[in-house]
Amino acid sequence: MLFLQPKEVTFASQTWVDVSAVVVDRAASRVVREWDDTGPFVRFADVPERMVTVRVVQNITRGDLSAPALGSEGLLSFTTAPTAADAGRKRCTVNGIVTGVTYDLGRAGGGTRFGGALSAMGMSATRTITIVATSVNTQLDPVVLTDVNNLK
Repeated sequence: MLFLQPKEVTFASQTWVDVSAVVVDRAASRVVREWDDTGPFVRFADVPERMVTVRVVQNITRGDLSAPALGSEGLLSFTTAPTAADAGRKRCTVNGIVTGVTYDLGRAGGGTRFGGALSAMGMSATRTITIVATSVNTQLDPVVLTDVNNLK
């Protein structure tokens, strides 16, 4: 899943602004494959163990010391919609643990995109926070989408 420019992203007690994207990746942690004697191709496959990883990509405009600590656990929450209107707005919540925080520095297009000290130097910066999603009930998907219009 790809969520572009959510208005506000919170994790535990922190609020993250200038988030350009939230990416939900799903991968098989264990794959079971079975063949039979009739041919060389897999006859059956299953994914009994899965991992959901969430990446929050945030634009950074100046020095920042507020990155979450590795191992921090909390609820990630944000709202998103297909357009700028409230129609179709969804709230996404994911409980998880921070497993990575990385930074990427690059040249800003014209040096004015994000403002702040980095822009004045003609640079842009992004921070990517990686969170492994957890589920208390391991039979349920850790990513929960709720229609915001039904919550009013």
